[in-house]
Amino acid sequence: MADVIIVSAGKGIRMGSVEKQFLPLSGVPVFLYSVKTFASLGEIEKIILVLPEKKMKYIEHLIQEFEIKRDIIITAGGDERQDSVKEGLKNVESDIVLIHDGVRPFVSPILIQKIIEDVERYGAVIPAIPVPDTIKRVEKNQVVATLNRNEIYAVQTPQGFEKEIIQEAYESAYRDGFYGTDDAFLVERLGIGVKIIEGEPLNIKITRKEDFYLAEAIFNILRKNYAHW
Repeated sequence: MADVIIVSAGKGIRMGSVEKQFLPLSGVPVFLYSVKTFASLGEIEKIILVLPEKKMKYIEHLIQEFEIKRDIIITAGGDERQDSVKEGLKNVESDIVLIHDGVRPFVSPILIQKIIEDVERYGAVIPAIPVPDTIKRVEKNQVVATLNRNEIYAVQTPQGFEKEIIQEAYESAYRDGFYGTDDAFLVERLGIGVKIIEGEPLNIKITRKEDFYLAEAIFNILRKNYAHW
C-alpha cells in the first residue's frame, strides 16, 4: 500500500500566471485526471492533494461534482513546489510515498503499480525516458559542451520512495537551506541510490500553452480510457 501526494499548488508562471492545473481538458480540470486514476487503484491508501489555499473550497466542490469515491486530504501548498510537498508529507502514514505532479494528467495505472512494486525492492524509484535530441550545455548563449545523450534522461512523476527515506531527505534539505528541482534530487544528496524505470511518452507535464494543445491531442488518442467518466 502507498500514499500519494499530488502537487497542484503551482502559480502557472510559464503560462502567464494561468493556473494550468485547473484548466478544463475535455470538460474536466487537468489535475482531476491523475486524482481519479490514483483513486481507482486498490494499492493507494491515501490521496493527499496539495493546492493553493484560495482554491481549497472550490476543489472540495469539484471532488463532489465529479463523484470521486475516495477520502481525499486537501492541504494548502507553499511558495515553492518543494514547500508544497513538505506540507503533503505531514499527512503521510503508509510505508511507501508517491509524489506526483498534478499537471501530468495521463499517468497510467500500470506505471503507478510498477513504481510501488519497485520501491519495495529498491527504496527510491523514478520513471524516466531517454532524451532523443542532442543536448548542449550553454553559457551566455555560447555552446560550451555537447553532452552524451545516452546518459541523459527526462524524469517524470510519480516518484516513489520509502517513507523514511523521503522524510529524511526533506529534513536534511531544509536543515541545509537546499532546494532541489525534484524529490529524487533531495534523496540523491543523502547518498542513496535512485532506481530508474521506463517512463511513458504520453505522461507529459503541462507547463506551457503548447503543452496544453498536445494534451488535448493525447486525450483524443486515449479517449476510450476515460469513457466511464
